[in-house]
Amino acid sequence: MDLLEFIIEHMQRQSIGPDASTCSYVCAAYADKMCDGTAVEALQVLSVRMITQYGVPPTEKRAEYEEFIFSEDPEAESRISYLLKDYQDNIAFGLLNLRWCAILGLIDSINWVPECSLWSQRISSYYKDLTASKYKTQGLDGREITNKRKVERFTDYDNEEGLPRL
Repeated sequence: MDLLEFIIEHMQRQSIGPDASTCSYVCAAYADKMCDGTAVEALQVLSVRMITQYGVPPTEKRAEYEEFIFSEDPEAESRISYLLKDYQDNIAFGLLNLRWCAILGLIDSINWVPECSLWSQRISSYYKDLTASKYKTQGLDGREITNKRKVERFTDYDNEEGLPRL
């Protein structure tokens, strides 16, 4: 899970928006670990990030999206599917995720600033701690390697052919 969370936060910091497969992998990973609440929170955060990938929607768009999400109209899914025809796949997928969470009673409001989520704050803090620390390990040559130094793959050779010493 640590690696998955690290990757998600790295994507966020590099301004790489999640896609449908990212949401699926993250949600499935938490569900496999029996962390259902975390799975739903992560799905909500990633879905909102998909929708807001190009900036937070204006207030009128947010109201329209919330109408799609919380509508009791059985045709709401088909209205969302029209977004797919306009090549807005991420928005449609994010809205459908949030709608299904709402139908199941897992969410009752949308936080349009996903960085305020406890899950998002936790993985951000974890990422910050991880990248600030100096990991220490040994390279093939026995010298200490830190994440701050460029590592040369093979520095010592023990024969005339120039093959690396293992």
